[in-house]
Amino acid sequence: MIDITNMNHNLELKVQELVWNHKKNGIHVESFIFEPSAIEEEEMGNLYIIMQAYHEERQSLIAKKFHILASLFRREFYLRHKENPKDSFENTLRRMNIIISEMKKAGEFHKVHLDFFIANIRGLDIQFTRSGNISAMLLRGDKLINMAKKIVRNRENPSSRKLFDTIATGALKENDLLILSTVNLFRRV
Repeated sequence: MIDITNMNHNLELKVQELVWNHKKNGIHVESFIFEPSAIEEEEMGNLYIIMQAYHEERQSLIAKKFHILASLFRREFYLRHKENPKDSFENTLRRMNIIISEMKKAGEFHKVHLDFFIANIRGLDIQFTRSGNISAMLLRGDKLINMAKKIVRNRENPSSRKLFDTIATGALKENDLLILSTVNLFRRV
């Protein structure tokens, strides 16, 4: 959960990671939170990544690959700190499409269904993408908004479609609560 609050007129993100072990075989979920680690990266904001895979036999291997992918995404995004965050996000997603496609061709994710949600938050600006069954809900006042529906997939040629082909952008407000989760968790709540 990402909670936007005002502390002495300075907006502050409060992030809580809640992990629910569903004990369902074949599903593996990882979440990652990355913050700038150098002064020149601070304008880039934070990265929030959720990855989910469905496969019966490869849980530990998938976990390692998720950590590698998240680290690559972080490195690519923050290395592009001379670009504006929007361009860096787009270029990083383009690069990750290539990397994941090459991994699939090499059999790294053979018979594995992958779901992703990746968000970049800078101040009150947010940009995000998703692929598969990851939910993003925004609680604003008494309204619950399904942000994942803002992603309209390119449906022209689904067989050649890239994993990340659409980016949504928007603005958060003070006291917003952003909830990123797998669809399975939302179905149970």
